[in-house]
Amino acid sequence: HYQLLVIRKKEICKFLDPLNGILDEMVSFNVFGDRDCSKVRAQRGLDEMARETIDILSRKADSAFDLFITALHNTDQQHVTYILTGEGEPPLSELRRTILRRERKYLVEHIDTANSLLVDTMVSSDVISSADKELIAAETSNYRMNRVLLDVIIRKSQSSYDKFLQCLKDVSQGHIAVRLEGIELRATVDPHFRPGTPEAQQNKVIELVRDRIRTLVSGREQEV
Repeated sequence: HYQLLVIRKKEICKFLDPLNGILDEMVSFNVFGDRDCSKVRAQRGLDEMARETIDILSRKADSAFDLFITALHNTDQQHVTYILTGEGEPPLSELRRTILRRERKYLVEHIDTANSLLVDTMVSSDVISSADKELIAAETSNYRMNRVLLDVIIRKSQSSYDKFLQCLKDVSQGHIAVRLEGIELRATVDPHFRPGTPEAQQNKVIELVRDRIRTLVSGREQEV
C-alpha cells in the first residue's frame, strides 16, 4: 500500500479534501492523532494538506490503508477511492478541470450564488457537503463565494460535475451550464465551421450534435 500511495500521490492531491471529514474519521479510527491533524491543518491550501495527509498515512501501519478507504467512503470521496482501487466513481476528468480553470474568470463573474438557491440545490443534489456549504457561505461577496465554489467543484467527481450543471439549470442559470457543455463538446467533437459562420448558427449545430450523442449513448438509436 505504501508504494501505491507514493505512485498515486500526485493524482490524489488534486482531489482529496482532508478538511471535509477525513481527519475526523481518521482520528475516530485511532489512526491519526492530534499532532497529525495539526500538521495537516498547518499547510497552505488543500493540495498541500492532502500531500501531508498522504505522507502521514504512508508512515502508519499497513492496516491504516483500509481504514482510510473507509473514511473516504464515509465522507463521500469515493472518487479518491477510485484513484487507489479502481472502485467507486471516477474523479473529474482533466478536460473538465481545464475548462473550469480557463473559464474561471467568466464563472466567478457570472454565476449568481449569493442571490439564488444554487448552493442549497447543490447540497440537496449531493454535489457538495454541508461543510462545503459552510465554506462558501462564509464569504462576504458573490465573487468570493464563486471562487470557493469553483475550488470545491474542481476536486469532485465526474457525476458531481454533471449534477452541478443540472443545478445551474434548476436555478435559472442554464446559460452557464450550456456554455460549459458547449466548450466541452467543442473540445471532444471539434466541429469546424466556415469563417464568418454566425455564433448562433454554430450553437445550433453544436446542440444538434449534443442531442445526437445523447441519443447514441442512451441506446435509443434505431437501426437505419
